[in-house]
This record gives sequence, C-alpha cells and structure tokens, in this order.
Amino acid sequence: MTQGAVDPKTLKQHLEYFEINLDDGFTSVEGVPGLSVRVLTGILDEEGKRGSITRLVKFAPGITFDRVIKRDCYQEVMILKGALLAASPTDPTAFKTFTAPSFATRPPDVSHGPYKAGPDGCVLLETKYYMP
Repeated sequence: MTQGAVDPKTLKQHLEYFEINLDDGFTSVEGVPGLSVRVLTGILDEEGKRGSITRLVKFAPGITFDRVIKRDCYQEVMILKGALLAASPTDPTAFKTFTAPSFATRPPDVSHGPYKAGPDGCVLLETKYYMP
C-alpha cells in the first residue's frame, strides 16, 4: 500500500511516523464544553458498522463529562498526558484517578463513565473500530 492510500478494511490511511502537537489542532465537541478531538486517521462508519478511527481526545483542566457511555464498537484508550478520573462501574459517584501512561480496552456494549479531568487536564489516544 502506498503512503496516503486508504485501506478498504480499516478505512485508515497508510501513514509513516509524523510528529504530533498535543496542544494544537483540536476541534471542540459540540455540547461538551472543555472537550475537544483531533482525528489522526480513519473513518468510523457507525451506521454501516465498519471502519476504525484513531484520534486524540483532550479534556480541559477540571472538566466533568457526566454521561455513561455504551458503544457498539471496540475501543482502546491510552492516557498520554495528565490525569483522568473515572467513575466506578458500580458507583458513578466514586472516582479513581488514572495518570499517564494508563490504558483501557473495551469490547462493545460495556458501560463506562462519568469522567473528570485532572487539574492539568488530560490528553487521550483513542482507537475505535468494528470487527468484520
């Protein structure tokens, strides 16, 4: 596969190493003040249940994401910078702090959240994908 070409199975481009600025190039997430994303590669076709996406997710210092999330795809998340406080699956008011580097992987239909960002914020590397 040539550099830049899109793989038809994953819907990701072939990209060789490139530097990433963890502070710039993010787009705000509508309806969630203080949360922003930067897609690195891929397309996640949620309607067609195919593809994959790798992106950076940035939490501003101290923000709260108070929703419980349940996805129909696989998800892998690594904390690259800062700290993320994650609620207990059995008690959404009990939070545990995870600092960089920490990792989570989830199969479809697993509930997770709410979340709070640490005092310096948090940057995550997230990959979501469907299995063929």
